[in-house]
Amino acid sequence: MIVKERLIIKPSERVKLMKINFLAADKNNFRLGRKEKIKYLVLHYTAGDSDTAKNNAKYFANGARGASAHYFVDEKEIWQSVREEDTAWHCGGKKYYHNECRNDNSIGIEMCSYKDNNGYHIAQETEDRAILLIRELMKKHNISAENVVRHYDVTHKNCPAPLVEEAAWQEFKRKLTEKQTKSKEVFELTIDVKGAEVTVEAVNVDEVNFIRLRDLPKLAPELKVEYDEVAKRPLIR
Repeated sequence: MIVKERLIIKPSERVKLMKINFLAADKNNFRLGRKEKIKYLVLHYTAGDSDTAKNNAKYFANGARGASAHYFVDEKEIWQSVREEDTAWHCGGKKYYHNECRNDNSIGIEMCSYKDNNGYHIAQETEDRAILLIRELMKKHNISAENVVRHYDVTHKNCPAPLVEEAAWQEFKRKLTEKQTKSKEVFELTIDVKGAEVTVEAVNVDEVNFIRLRDLPKLAPELKVEYDEVAKRPLIR
């Protein structure tokens, strides 16, 4: 099988080594430019039930909502709605409980949610993807983990609801700051397979991209990846 590999094209506004889709919010939903330097990352949840990052981006692109966020994250995708050099309206309020964090000096990140009888939840895949995005933004803007905050920390709004409980928030921060077990970060790689684009996770070592064996069937459905418990090795059939 001949496979043509290519890295996802990365526009200047997109986070390094991550595929970020872009759909501009309606001009009435944000303010061009910033009055202050970016110093904080503010986490939110969409308060939706199995909504998607793309649908949220479309919502803020089509009509005056009087609010916005820079990024929307779900289990599979990230969509950017407002450019980082512009001011999204995501954590404003009549009263503030944080002495410094405001719309003018922060980036707003919305995590898509789902709901059941026990309330709202954020899927693990969504949380993991958000953490990757946050880490890259921390590096890009020289932001410490201390300056990664919740909407709740700024205005006491119950947002993101699944992380308002302090124990849940501290666990999220632990995951955010824990040392990586691998020296190379995972990124998304788009591969052209017989004219169809397939996206898989990969790592780059010495300019060579490596993908997981378990993702081979995505590229060649006729292949089956198994594990031989006796020989302690993977099998490709």
